[in-house]
Amino acid sequence: MDMSLRRFVLTTSLSGAFLWGALAFSVSAGAAENESRYGTWNDPNASPVASAQDVKSLLKDLNKLIGEAEQARAADRVFLQDLKDLAARYENPWSVRIFSDDFSDGDYIRNPQWSVKSGRYWVEKGYGLRNETTSISAAQTQAPAKKVSKEEMIISIFGAVLKGNKKSTSTQPPPAQAAPKPALIAARTRITNAFSLTTQISSWNAQGRFEIGVTQGTSGAGYRLAYSPGLKGAKSMLELIKVTSRGQSVIDQVSIGTLEDKRTHTLAWTRGNDGMMSVSVDGTSALNVRDQSFRDAFNGVQLTSDGADVIVKSINVMGTR
Repeated sequence: MDMSLRRFVLTTSLSGAFLWGALAFSVSAGAAENESRYGTWNDPNASPVASAQDVKSLLKDLNKLIGEAEQARAADRVFLQDLKDLAARYENPWSVRIFSDDFSDGDYIRNPQWSVKSGRYWVEKGYGLRNETTSISAAQTQAPAKKVSKEEMIISIFGAVLKGNKKSTSTQPPPAQAAPKPALIAARTRITNAFSLTTQISSWNAQGRFEIGVTQGTSGAGYRLAYSPGLKGAKSMLELIKVTSRGQSVIDQVSIGTLEDKRTHTLAWTRGNDGMMSVSVDGTSALNVRDQSFRDAFNGVQLTSDGADVIVKSINVMGTR
């Protein structure tokens, strides 16, 4: 085929694919509008498998044409770059960096700023953010003892003598040890409702429970991704949890292999504009579920450790435009 003719065909194909995508989008938008007005009610939790597949096919064809056009130099480079950017936005909508920390600066109080709500946190050089829970005895929660004057002490002694100075046989039990409060650290940052959160962690002992979450407001409402190590040879558990004013409930859960090998593991958690959430562990899909309980942006990210021995090496949050 003549080179000029090939350029013409590729340019025409690219333009046609672009126009076809725009037309398909407008038609589907119009159809959706008519359905929303006059159609029957559809389950909002139903997965739009067909439309998602159509978008993937379109992007695959578009990227193929872009590659051929680059090789044949059949279109303007700026135009091809614009098409690449457009395809990338639909392939990965989380293109805006929102929050990032790898704790390489040795602290958690600056750039970005974390705030410890409970427990103790520190950065272990070469590893990342580590925590320790603190136990509170019942005696610590009581009011301090009242100071007794010398006169009151003498009166009490004479009173004991007058009453026969009877020796008490009862013994005071040791102060009760309250259950340790989970360690909690949080950072305030605006996170779009659709987001991509990636964290690298290492778990050193099969104990406790570790959570990472996105929150709305000051009550802690939002979503949590929880990891519970398996005890005595049992499978470890990964859960997606929603927290509302009514309490918390598990959206979905799955058993996974143990992570207690002291190596770094990657948890990737994404949420689309349609409320579809996906979680993968070291690149392997673990959870896929839709929930639309929260439709507004989130305003914070938090880490919680209830007795877990987990080190957070890094955390990265991406959002949408």
